[in-house]
Amino acid sequence: MALAGWEIQYLDLDLTQDRPVAEVRLMRGDGRWVFARVDRLGRCTVETFHRRTFLGVFGAVTRHKPPQSPQIEDVFLGRFKPAGVRAMLRHLTAYVVDNAMRPVSLAEVRGAWALVMAAPLRMLE
Repeated sequence: MALAGWEIQYLDLDLTQDRPVAEVRLMRGDGRWVFARVDRLGRCTVETFHRRTFLGVFGAVTRHKPPQSPQIEDVFLGRFKPAGVRAMLRHLTAYVVDNAMRPVSLAEVRGAWALVMAAPLRMLE
């Protein structure tokens, strides 16, 4: 993943249960990020965003000029609803390869995910 310019921010994945659990958040260095999850009913969703950080003022400006502070704005880019957990992970790997910062093969990314999919895993950055 690091070769492609992506970093795992959050990962909670267990495909060994009758009802698979999956929640993945990937972040790219330029602000693009992806959130993929499976809810309790088995519905899968992959959402993409772009995070913009800037120096600004939060809220309404009063008579006195308040100090500026770092602001974060997440812009929604799109949503994809795959049929199941495995389809979601296939879509996620293809998305990472298609949006890589440096060229990386689909086989390399799938190989990295294959190790993760074999056993329950929870990872926080």
